[in-house]
Amino acid sequence: MGLDSKAIVEEAESPIGHKMLNEDFALAGKLGARGFPTIIMINEENKGVKIVGSRSLNMYVQGLQQVLGKELQPQEPPSLANLLTKEELLFSKENRGNV
Repeated sequence: MGLDSKAIVEEAESPIGHKMLNEDFALAGKLGARGFPTIIMINEENKGVKIVGSRSLNMYVQGLQQVLGKELQPQEPPSLANLLTKEELLFSKENRGNV
């Protein structure tokens, strides 16, 4: 992604980083996030779906369909060979020092 991982860690450990983290926790509580993971999907009309905890893929698909107001059509995944030619990095260990 081209992000400076050292700068991110330094900012996270700073007073402003701690303040921002506490604001995120407060927002998560306000939105009703009580478990991990909590996925909240919101559409343009500010209507949303909250999915708490580890769920099946079908639950996420149903939630997304509800938020979008339409049925989703699955697409054929790309072949591994095509994916490897299009994507530069696939795994976090390949980050080359950046996030």
